[in-house]
Amino acid sequence: MRKTELLAVLFAIAATTAFAQGDAQDPPSRIARLNYMSGSVSFRPGTVDEWTPATLNYPIYNGDRLWADRGARTELHLGSTALRMDSETALAVLNLDDRMVQLSLTGGTLQLRLRSLGEGESFEVDTPNAAVTLLRTGEYRFFVDGDGNLTTVTVRGGDAEVTAAGRGFVIHAHQSARLSGAEGTLEGVVSTSAPP
Repeated sequence: MRKTELLAVLFAIAATTAFAQGDAQDPPSRIARLNYMSGSVSFRPGTVDEWTPATLNYPIYNGDRLWADRGARTELHLGSTALRMDSETALAVLNLDDRMVQLSLTGGTLQLRLRSLGEGESFEVDTPNAAVTLLRTGEYRFFVDGDGNLTTVTVRGGDAEVTAAGRGFVIHAHQSARLSGAEGTLEGVVSTSAPP
């Protein structure tokens, strides 16, 4: 057994034991898994304050954080959903259960392909100045600058509802929205070129 496989098995055993020792908590019913890495990618479990090098097939759950360093890239899978983090991207799992996925993107670029969204299910990506709820399957791209002052949401296919500055609006396929400042001021929604 390779070292990465052994670490994944040990983590799964430790996670199951930790949940079994809890009074009212059940083991997680759904997790994300780190499927691909290139370059330096760091991981911080929700229960620990120290960052460690990430390993392939590592399960990701509530409170866990990932950082793709300069020149690095990584991909996670959550069921049939693929999440691709670009260089210098910070992502955290805020809430992950049978009905909800809530992620926090505080910097960098995240590309997301949502292939399934059942009735009553929710998929949300929060940035420093907006909350973006994916309304249907499709392809989405998020960019947050390093200072968290600018968010760009691009919908390549699908629909997304953006909530910022106390109001909400929908971005449709082949549209992009840009928000700035702590209040998430909308700078505009523009059409992007449709695929051939």
